[in-house]
Amino acid sequence: MQLSHVISDLFLTLSGVWVLYQCWKRHGYPLVFVWGLFFGAVCLAAFFGVLRFAAVHPSMITISQSFQLIASTFGSCGLVAGVCWLFKRYAPLKLSLLTALAGAASFLVGMLLEMPSYYSILQMIAMIAVLGIALRYWFKPQRPEHRTIAQRLVLAIVLSALATTSLQTVSKDLGIDVFHYLLGAGVLCFGWAARGHASTESASKSVSHNPLATL
Repeated sequence: MQLSHVISDLFLTLSGVWVLYQCWKRHGYPLVFVWGLFFGAVCLAAFFGVLRFAAVHPSMITISQSFQLIASTFGSCGLVAGVCWLFKRYAPLKLSLLTALAGAASFLVGMLLEMPSYYSILQMIAMIAVLGIALRYWFKPQRPEHRTIAQRLVLAIVLSALATTSLQTVSKDLGIDVFHYLLGAGVLCFGWAARGHASTESASKSVSHNPLATL
């Protein structure tokens, strides 16, 4: 049993749970669906990582790695779609279908290529896309909250990039923990960004308190 890895992976798991809870509480569908493809997969990969480092069963390694592949394919598409939705509310059903199809296509390509670097490249493309979208709305916001959301997304990307870098720059055992904590912090920043957008609940309340809205 590797206790430090269990604790750091548990932190990552709870970070993912918190983000999904924030998505459901404030925005509901489709954000909880499209972001669930990424954060749900990360959360499950980390959870089975907890079981792996707790030496529950050797099969936990394979299960955790499987969810990592889902996060890299379906999840990368879902993350980008969710970030786009935060800035511009697209049709929920259409966005969900397109995201699921894009994720399935990227997953099948990965199975056909059988190239391990494909998944890291796909994640890198997704992060660059999120960074580009965030910077665009940081400098040219269309709504008052856009700049705040963009700043939090940039922080999330920076922390996620540092997490990946730590695996190559920090000693193996310590690097795993640093990776988990930095990635968990990045995940929390994504949830923080979601909190920066006016929720559907608050929007509906403002409408219900406005008598002109019913005319």
